Formats: sequence, C-alpha cells, structure tokens
Amino acid sequence: VRDKAVFEQFLSGKNILVTGAGGTIGGELSRQIAEFAPKQLVLLESSEFALYQIEREVLARKPDFPVIPVLCDIRDAASVAKVFAQMKPEIVF
Repeated sequence: VRDKAVFEQFLSGKNILVTGAGGTIGGELSRQIAEFAPKQLVLLESSEFALYQIEREVLARKPDFPVIPVLCDIRDAASVAKVFAQMKPEIVF
C-alpha cells in the first residue's frame, strides 16, 4: 500500500505518454497508470489496431478518462517531436 501512494504522488495530475502503448508492456503500463489519475494519458503506438484496442480497454474501465490515442512510429523523429510539442508530456514510458 505504501508503494501505491508513491506511484500516485508521482503520476497523479501529470501529462503522461506511453510509447508502444498497444504492446504487452505498454498496454499494462497504460492500464495501471490510468488508475493513478493522471491529467491525461497519451497512448503512442504504430499499430492502428493495437492503439484502438488499448484505447477501448482503458475507456471501458474509466469511461471519462482523458486518454489521447496517437498513431505514430517512435522511429520517426520528426513525428515524435511534433507529438511532444503538442502534448507536452511530463513523464514518458
């Protein structure tokens, strides 16, 4: 329980971006991060179907949650820079 408080303090109210959000690790991070009430959760994923799935899953658990799906390949530096400029994440996973 003590660790939960630490994570809540770290994540709560922050703009958070998860790369590879539709993958196994990114998806699990996204699901868990949503429980700590971030200001918004940006899901960055290169697979349109995987992005759709994780967005639906997070919203099924928390319908009014501020989740922003972004279709983007992390290897495309210009696109990633544009996402960072627009979304202004404070924490990136």
